[in-house]
Amino acid sequence: MVYDAAAHPDPTLTLEPGEGGATLMLDGLPVALVQGQLTLDAVTLLAA
Repeated sequence: MVYDAAAHPDPTLTLEPGEGGATLMLDGLPVALVQGQLTLDAVTLLAA
């Protein structure tokens, strides 16, 4: 995932479980809805 390093200098990535999947959150803001199984190990953060 590519993010704005100026807006998120110390990014925190979390998953909020939901029905049939999860919401990927960056600093508490939703950035993606994911169906199925996902772990944070599967996500790579890249500064833009």
